[in-house]
Amino acid sequence: MDNHKRMQWQLTVDQCHPQGNIVDIAEPSVGTNQSIKVMMIDDHTLVRAGLKALIARQPDMEVIAEAASAEDAVEALRQHTPDVCTVDLSLPGISGTALIKQIHARQPDCRVLVVSMHDEATHGTRAFRAGALGYVCKHEGSAQVIDAIRKVAAGEVYMTPQMQKLSLNALLSGHSDSGEGEVGVLTDREHEILRLIGMGLSGSEIALRLHRSVKTIDVHRQNLKQKLRMTSTANLTIFAARWLQQQLEETNTAGTVD
Repeated sequence: MDNHKRMQWQLTVDQCHPQGNIVDIAEPSVGTNQSIKVMMIDDHTLVRAGLKALIARQPDMEVIAEAASAEDAVEALRQHTPDVCTVDLSLPGISGTALIKQIHARQPDCRVLVVSMHDEATHGTRAFRAGALGYVCKHEGSAQVIDAIRKVAAGEVYMTPQMQKLSLNALLSGHSDSGEGEVGVLTDREHEILRLIGMGLSGSEIALRLHRSVKTIDVHRQNLKQKLRMTSTANLTIFAARWLQQQLEETNTAGTVD
């Protein structure tokens, strides 16, 4: 079983099964009279089921909607008014960071918590820049996930100690460090296209995946070559593949369950 599936299974088993690992979760603050309305956005059914079961056990939370893609999420936002949206960054179609921006544009009062398989050192800064108030990895424990939802719902920023350290170092050094080196200068769309190039997709396949024209993808590809100082498309493809492999290795390391 690969680490990604193991993380999904761990989330479901540890949080749903009555004989699984029992985790003491802090009770809501005194004076909480209204349930936190949560909308879950994740393309993995097993992960949504695990998170939904976890939230159902909390006296101050309820799941009012769920979506498996960014497009489904946008449609659901026309019918529901969640207090918190939990968002996975790897979604079919538009990127999770682009979706975060759309959520804020459509419902400014809705808070966003990223619940992702990706290491926050790589993707955390990008998510916060897009407007997320919190970031938690899927391999974190039940208590951390629930605490993150409550804090984000209250308008507080939720960061793990690792992300706090990265942010503090960036502040003290006088520059923003996304942990991505040169890739940190890319826009959200360019970042997504670089990932798809690394997966081996052609320009037409990327255009179909992102619902854009091939010409638009070619323009983005040229911008990528310029920003990353690549002299040829071949070099860009090799760089993208190596970069994506590094992201997967970091994710697998972070997702290892002791």
